[in-house]
Amino acid sequence: AAKNDANPAYQDFETGASMATESAFPADYLAANGNKLPNAPGCADPTGSTANDPIMLTLQIRTPSNAKSFKLSTNFFSSEFPEYTCTPYNDFFVVLLDSAYTGMPANPTDKNLAFFTPPGSTAKYPVGVNLASGNTGLFTQCVNGDIGCADLFGPDHGAISTCTSTSQLAGTGLDEAAATGFGGPQCNTNSLKGGATGWLETSGNVKGGEIITLRIAIWDTSDHVLDSLAVIDAFQWSVDVAQPGTVIF
Repeated sequence: AAKNDANPAYQDFETGASMATESAFPADYLAANGNKLPNAPGCADPTGSTANDPIMLTLQIRTPSNAKSFKLSTNFFSSEFPEYTCTPYNDFFVVLLDSAYTGMPANPTDKNLAFFTPPGSTAKYPVGVNLASGNTGLFTQCVNGDIGCADLFGPDHGAISTCTSTSQLAGTGLDEAAATGFGGPQCNTNSLKGGATGWLETSGNVKGGEIITLRIAIWDTSDHVLDSLAVIDAFQWSVDVAQPGTVIF
């Protein structure tokens, strides 16, 4: 809900809306990653063993007979930015694809298409607030400055310089000035309540005429506050194979 909405009412992202629900992490995704949640290079491992306040949308779709891939647009918003960037308190967003496709380029072995690999690199950054770490260029709706400052006893998480706008935060509440001292110190005097990736494009490969299962999920990791959300739009089929993963829109 946006600010001033009544039904449902707006809920501040920083204080969060605990649903008091928990579940196991997706078992196949976890097993494919050595029974631990993957994370951006150089960032602290997430803590906890359960997904808090989880939401999963499961779709079973028969692909068109001539389809070889699909893409969808995603935009990930989080109140963990900038204070909790690259800390153990990171919310997770996944797009898990089950398909009989066995060609090249191969779909990820852990089934998650919501990841970014920088050009010329083999590193994988899961889509989330940690895209703001390392200046990947895929976290753009924000204010430049220091990140990760709530991790008082951790390493210096550096700064981000790839924020380009805050226009896509308008009306979400994340565009407001950060609450001083909420859960830790403000990183910058002009910090906002959060940030977003901006529109990204996520792709995966399929076999024509098969029934795929697509699981789109988001959950809190390590806590029930400092919420995140993901907006999904513009699902499209293609008659060409794609490079699986996520890139800037």
